[in-house]
Amino acid sequence: MVFFGSKVSKILDRQINNVNCPNCENQTSMTYSLFGEYAHIYWIPLFPLGRKNIVECNSCKRVFKIIELPESIKQKVRRERENAKTPLWYYSGLVIFIIGISYGAWTSGKNKEDNSAYIKTPKIGDVYSIEG
Repeated sequence: MVFFGSKVSKILDRQINNVNCPNCENQTSMTYSLFGEYAHIYWIPLFPLGRKNIVECNSCKRVFKIIELPESIKQKVRRERENAKTPLWYYSGLVIFIIGISYGAWTSGKNKEDNSAYIKTPKIGDVYSIEG
């Protein structure tokens, strides 16, 4: 059973129109996909690990890495990539962890306050033990 690891999910899927494919040399559109990778524990995302870009020609269906593309297409991809934000749910595990730590610290402090209040105002029938 896997308790930790990494997973990839699609962040963005857009069309880039009126470009020349370096493979088939047709004027066509290309599909740009941005994938985000995140670390998880028990399938709860902790934090993002990185992004992966893929561009696919809609005519010949060849998949390109960004470095394989001409500069004109790279510029269009960069504009799309700059607008893409990392989803907030990639940090949900960290938020849960921070809330748990904060709750533990708060209850520990509250317990100390309650104990000192009980010691300052003893009642009949209270039993106290002192460890030395």
